[in-house]
Amino acid sequence: MAVTSIWPITVRLNSVIKYACNPEKTTQDAREETSQLHKINDVVQYTANDMKTEHREFVSGMDLDIAMQKLKLLKANHLSQKYALEDQIIKDFPQRISSLEQRIEGYKVDMAHLTKHTQPNEDGFSPMEIEGTVFTEKKAAGSAILEACHAMTSPDAVPLGQYRGFTMELSFDSFSREYKITMKNELRHTTSIGTDIFGNIQRLDNSLSGFEERLYICEEELENSRAQLANAKEQVQKPFPQEEELKTKSARLDELNIMLNMDKTENEIVDDEREEDEPDGRSSKEYER
Repeated sequence: MAVTSIWPITVRLNSVIKYACNPEKTTQDAREETSQLHKINDVVQYTANDMKTEHREFVSGMDLDIAMQKLKLLKANHLSQKYALEDQIIKDFPQRISSLEQRIEGYKVDMAHLTKHTQPNEDGFSPMEIEGTVFTEKKAAGSAILEACHAMTSPDAVPLGQYRGFTMELSFDSFSREYKITMKNELRHTTSIGTDIFGNIQRLDNSLSGFEERLYICEEELENSRAQLANAKEQVQKPFPQEEELKTKSARLDELNIMLNMDKTENEIVDDEREEDEPDGRSSKEYER
């Protein structure tokens, strides 16, 4: 019983002793250990080189590469805003300014035209023509407007008459479902009307009396648009504020990339030399055979 229980242990110990005494296997282990030491030495030398470890941080995206991406994004945004300003300078601002100038001139013409053709009676009402008939009283004129509305068979605009020097046309807005009167001279002035006889006349008078206020608003908008155009022309000339920083970092990254490529070539040459110097792993006994 004692012999059989000890025997397996003895076999394992003998195997270990034979393995340790075999020069082929211990030599191979030594070569592997030497190779590992070479690799460790390469890592130590690499990390000791400030230039290489610095570039390694850049390649990993922790320093220069991240800074470069941020700067490129900022420059792209700057160029996008610049192109948008150029479009506004060439097209948007000139169109807006021209439109405002025309409206301002139109309001001035219509204000003079309104003054010339306003001839109020004792009740303060100027004569109104509806479908060829002239009315000198508000009630009659208001009733005629409602009758014209009821007689419409299409939402399209139709001639209605004249009031205070302005030609009127009547239409129906299908979206808002309400009747509208547009008074025309140099500009078009549209107002909604309801079912009140006197209220509709008052709405027309309010639209005509609002010329001065609308003229002032247009003049303010024109002044602001001209100031915005001048500011846009100034802003579009400004370069990217971090252009020098971008150029410096870009040059630095190119330099480090060149150094990394040179180091890679040197390592490949050294590795090839080591492979030539190292034996192929066969023992001297195998050569003798």
